[in-house]
Amino acid sequence: MTLRTGLIAVCAALLAIAIYLFVVGHGEGGVIVLVFEAGFILAAVVFERYRYNRPLAAPPGEGWEATGETFVDPGSGEALRVYFNPSTGKRVYVRVTGAKAG
Repeated sequence: MTLRTGLIAVCAALLAIAIYLFVVGHGEGGVIVLVFEAGFILAAVVFERYRYNRPLAAPPGEGWEATGETFVDPGSGEALRVYFNPSTGKRVYVRVTGAKAG
């Protein structure tokens, strides 16, 4: 079990328990806070992967430099190349066309 999977399981269980307690009449402030906290953490963990971990299909535009780093993404098995923008400090990951680990 990965850390991400474990965190999703714990937050989902806490959310279910908190909703149950709220429904049966124990809806004090602490239970409501637990619903919001567990729900927020669960949503953040589930959706962060879609927001931040999307490799580009083509190299970025002007101002970006290839770092020479390449690696295989363990989730998709795709080969990725790292590009760096020295003016902003950002890094992006670009799919290496035609390369797939297997």
